[in-house]
Amino acid sequence: MLMLFSLLCVLVGVSALFRTGQSFTTWPPEWFVVGFEVIVLISSAMGLMIGRTRIRGFREGPALAMACVAGATLVSVASSGAASGTGFTSLAADPFTLARIALAMAMGALAALSVLARQPRRSLRALVIGGVLCAGALVILVSAFIPGVRSALGSLNPILVTVGVVIASMLFITLVSVGGHCIIRAFEYGDEDAPQHAAAATPAPGGKPNPGSPPPAPAKA
Repeated sequence: MLMLFSLLCVLVGVSALFRTGQSFTTWPPEWFVVGFEVIVLISSAMGLMIGRTRIRGFREGPALAMACVAGATLVSVASSGAASGTGFTSLAADPFTLARIALAMAMGALAALSVLARQPRRSLRALVIGGVLCAGALVILVSAFIPGVRSALGSLNPILVTVGVVIASMLFITLVSVGGHCIIRAFEYGDEDAPQHAAAATPAPGGKPNPGSPPPAPAKA
């Protein structure tokens, strides 16, 4: 997975060099584009160091480092595309920028998968449940803006509409809260230190605590 992440970083870095060269074909150069592309180059270089595990901190937390690189790349690429066009509305008309955004999103997906793959059975189960619940909340939110639904509600008794809106709002908040909690738990299952902490806190046979476990609390008189 780190090898694939390194490959994506190489592609992003090459695209940043290409976009930087393009910005110097006009006069004056597009300095805002150059500035954002420098950030993209730095991010791709950091990503390569993560893939090569040259820095100890990256070896201890590669997923978080990968997510940071992906986020910095995504924001910088989108900002660079907006600076070279007519704003963020011009991104949809630029296939090159859209491809680079897709690369940044793929980098973020690899960061997420590197955490979920540590305990795939528990993580994927919680992730699927959270996704289904959040999808239900999205259905409620989108239905509120459908003209047919709004016209149907307008023909009902105002009291019934008010009660229905309150119930739908409570259901929406519940689905978002529970779904978001399940998604967060899916990534918490990937905490590599959790089994070590649990083992340290479990007494060894014979009633003696394991090495590294905290001392027992003093008994109250």
